[in-house]
Amino acid sequence: MSYSGHIGGGFDLSNGAHSVPDADRANLFGWVSLSVVVLMWAGFGIAMWAAPATLTDIWEWAGDLSMAFKVIVWVLGLPWMIGLAVLQAGWSESVRVALVAGLALVSVWTFYPNRQR
Repeated sequence: MSYSGHIGGGFDLSNGAHSVPDADRANLFGWVSLSVVVLMWAGFGIAMWAAPATLTDIWEWAGDLSMAFKVIVWVLGLPWMIGLAVLQAGWSESVRVALVAGLALVSVWTFYPNRQR
């Protein structure tokens, strides 16, 4: 018996699968999320190349926040904050660039939408 027939959509309790509209919304959300992550990393990469001082300014701005806001910034921007921390490290430039590139690839891969239905 389908629950969706009684209340206008949602779940089919016979097998627990989402209806097609729910799957389409989830897929759209996944692609939008991936686009945001890719754009953020693209901006990060452009700033690394064209305006590295901007990334240092962002790092210092985040460091000057109160602890509550630091937690919020780190939670919401974790991969980018780790990228900023790597850029501030005293390692060689090639190591820092390689680590940031790897971090970007892993975070983009993590946000890639699931293709299963």
